[in-house]
Amino acid sequence: MVKVKKTNFLLLLIITCVTINCKQDMEVFSFHHFDRKADTINIDFSLNNIDFIHSLEKNNKINLCQERYKLGVFELENSKYIFPVIIDKDCNDAVLIHNIIDVICNENNQVLVESELVGLNENLKNEIFRHTKERLDSKKYNGLFYNFNWDVRLGEVANKKKLVEVLKGIDLVLEYKSMELLEKPLRSLSEKELEKLNDNFYAIILIVDYSPITNVPPPPLMIN
Repeated sequence: MVKVKKTNFLLLLIITCVTINCKQDMEVFSFHHFDRKADTINIDFSLNNIDFIHSLEKNNKINLCQERYKLGVFELENSKYIFPVIIDKDCNDAVLIHNIIDVICNENNQVLVESELVGLNENLKNEIFRHTKERLDSKKYNGLFYNFNWDVRLGEVANKKKLVEVLKGIDLVLEYKSMELLEKPLRSLSEKELEKLNDNFYAIILIVDYSPITNVPPPPLMIN
């Protein structure tokens, strides 16, 4: 199981540009004590996850078997999103990541969360919250990894929007845990309180070096 280093890094920050000429908001999602010195990488949604990982190693001359922890970055509609990410390359080193919630997008604009199809009338961020809460209610977890798989045929913008919804779903979980553990809204917590919350729960986006099974499950059997 991967061990996560704990350093002094705020759980969640929202930074808004205040200068006159600033046209871009920056939203920083940090869901555990992530190393401030971690390298920042741009997530390229024009490539599938496997090609993206190979391109990342080649273009940046890094060894992802030794440097798995990064800060992912992408831009969408004049906003920049920054979040902790683990690049899980198959290195044959017996390192296993547990406590994973799978999120799979396909070319038909469908999303599977834990093999369940998100319905047209359902909100992805709410489904992320529901599945996470069910997992936390069944067993105590200090952290979860959200395995995000995108489909290049869906398009870069659509895939980015899906990931934003996943991040917002995690934000709902953090708000829930903040009220449960500290009885205070998330954004009213002090840095010390954020660290205490973080000791109880963190969340990290996971990008893996394999293609998921994307078969959509059949509709539920109707019994008259």
